[in-house]
Amino acid sequence: AYIERFVRAMQPWPTAYTFLHRPGKEPMRVIVNRVGASSAGASDLESEAGELVDFVHPGFGVRCGAPAARQVLEVLELQPAGKKKMSAEEFLRGYPIVEGMRFGPE
Repeated sequence: AYIERFVRAMQPWPTAYTFLHRPGKEPMRVIVNRVGASSAGASDLESEAGELVDFVHPGFGVRCGAPAARQVLEVLELQPAGKKKMSAEEFLRGYPIVEGMRFGPE
């Protein structure tokens, strides 16, 4: 809930951002424009904080909080560095989720 409120508070300026860490590649700065709260499904429970979680419906989630909390933040709209704003579904077409992908500090 805290991160969801933080993202809303940072719009339209100065924006909330993080870095997408992909295995074998440089971290990519990503502006997070819209998020929604979601509860974790059974497949999410083993993931670490910051890991990307694939949802059944279009979009993806990010594991947040302590393991006991089991919270997942649903990413709805984001903007990779140097690109236009896009929905999570559009983002996943260019950057499919692979094991080891996570959001976090540079």
